[in-house]
Amino acid sequence: MEQEKNISSGAQKTQALALSGGDALDELRSSGGGHSQDGGKRRAPGFGGWLAAVIILGAVCLALAAVTAYGWINMSAMHEADAGEQRQCVYELNAIVDNLDGNLAKARVASSASDRAKVFSDIAVQSQMAELVVERLPVEGSATGNMSAFLNKMYDSAQSMLHTVAAGGELSEWQLRSIEYMYNNNRRLKEALNRISAGAASEDILKAFEDGGELALGFGDIQNNVIEEPKGIFDGPFADDMQDTNLSYFDGMEEIPASEAEEIAADIFADYRVQSIKCTGTASRHGQEFYNVEIVTDDGEMLAQFSKKGGKLIMFDSFKPCTQHNFTLFNCRMIAERFLQKAGYENLKAVWHSVNGSTCSINFCPVQNGAIIYPDMIKVKVCEERGIVTGVEAVSYVLNHSQRDIPAPTITVEQAQSVIDGRINVKHARLALIPVDGEEVLCHEFFGLFGGSQYYVYVNAVTGEEVQVLTVISTATGRSVQ
Repeated sequence: MEQEKNISSGAQKTQALALSGGDALDELRSSGGGHSQDGGKRRAPGFGGWLAAVIILGAVCLALAAVTAYGWINMSAMHEADAGEQRQCVYELNAIVDNLDGNLAKARVASSASDRAKVFSDIAVQSQMAELVVERLPVEGSATGNMSAFLNKMYDSAQSMLHTVAAGGELSEWQLRSIEYMYNNNRRLKEALNRISAGAASEDILKAFEDGGELALGFGDIQNNVIEEPKGIFDGPFADDMQDTNLSYFDGMEEIPASEAEEIAADIFADYRVQSIKCTGTASRHGQEFYNVEIVTDDGEMLAQFSKKGGKLIMFDSFKPCTQHNFTLFNCRMIAERFLQKAGYENLKAVWHSVNGSTCSINFCPVQNGAIIYPDMIKVKVCEERGIVTGVEAVSYVLNHSQRDIPAPTITVEQAQSVIDGRINVKHARLALIPVDGEEVLCHEFFGLFGGSQYYVYVNAVTGEEVQVLTVISTATGRSVQ
């Protein structure tokens, strides 16, 4: 009866997965999502609905097949007189991981949207089933903990890729590398489980999962010795990790009237052949008030925001496109630095650049005690055709900037580098204060190359723990600026 209960529970969870996947895709279609995160091409009308139907049908069929296989594995185990719950779990896990091996191999070479949709749907369901089996193992240790984390990551990755192809997009470079990551490490798990299932006695099976056992030694080190699925960098490290850990930047600044905000705008944009400047209203965010200012120039309109306190330029954007390359990256960086100084932002270091067409985007951060302060980032956009700044975003800077109490590193750069994957060819290292789960952490930042990709790896400079791995999206053509 207990086994029948397990079968029924597994069936319900598998069916729930299939249905939740369909609901997510319905929501995606209804919201009008037509582009992938990395700028994939939009498909012809009707493709999303057809593909979602294929995905849902495939997921449901897979769920029914999985339930059948799940039940067969359990029923087979009932006929083994000397088999306990642990051997049954290992057999089930082995069978699911074998299937994952086949589907991950397909994912490496599948090219059509329909093939990829089916494969990623299968991987998502099977990885969730495998995690449920691991949770039933009556043992705790590094091996089972790392397996659960790996399988959960595989599920999330498969879901993300499924949504990408459902929206008509192409897989990005980091998603393709994630497939290789999952395939290689699932293969390690498969080989270990095959050996255990074939040779171990019932009473010895659980020992393989305990600390010091075969799986703990052979698979338990996955967190440290393998480059984990990285987060992709589109706009530079931590460009989208806006914090509001400190709101003291405006302390002591007096509020200014709208007319003064217009005067400040006229001074900053004096070289832009301004025709008119007008405050069009106010806005607020994070408890601060800002003036919305419309600036009309010979090149067209620009919109800007200035803080009521102190009249600081918070952001602006220009809408005239750039089409030619008349200025080098070095020129663009000098242009951006001069503009920031005129706007009152000084002592900043360029930490990233990315060229998109004929527009250069450069990220700047302050430096304190030799550490890059990533939470205080300012992003600048420079037109390579006209040699002018056409966009600024300083929201993170004004919400965070202050003098920090930065601790001295207790981990040397050599000790920190020994923690990261040795296959990364490290090009440079420096201290950096980065946002981690709402807090600021002092780290050694390593930039390096491996397998044709660029990586940023961050190791806590106090504890020596690796806390973040980022990879540069190849289509962004961005590189750190030394």
